[in-house]
Amino acid sequence: MWLLNIGSGNLPEISGLPCHSIEIPQQMVVEENLIEAIYSENLNDLDVEQLAKRVILAPTNKKTLKMNRSITAKLQDEPHTFYSSDLIISEDQNDLQNYPPEFLHDLTP
Repeated sequence: MWLLNIGSGNLPEISGLPCHSIEIPQQMVVEENLIEAIYSENLNDLDVEQLAKRVILAPTNKKTLKMNRSITAKLQDEPHTFYSSDLIISEDQNDLQNYPPEFLHDLTP
């Protein structure tokens, strides 16, 4: 519930803290290595179901990509590349001009 409240800007102000400060619940504070705390020391011991239940949220795609590189470097299997189809389906020609494939290729969801 706390994450939903912070996402919607509904956390109460806490007296004694500066404006725009938040108090993070203790059970959400990780003092050791974040990646190891979430995924364990050996990622390769976790199965798909265990991995699917873990997540690290980051404020920007840049930080997410950095963490992803760190996490995938710990994996023992060979990496796989999965390709997407970057295509705009629209009857509006402006959509096709405003979102060329080069723009879509640069997006990091």
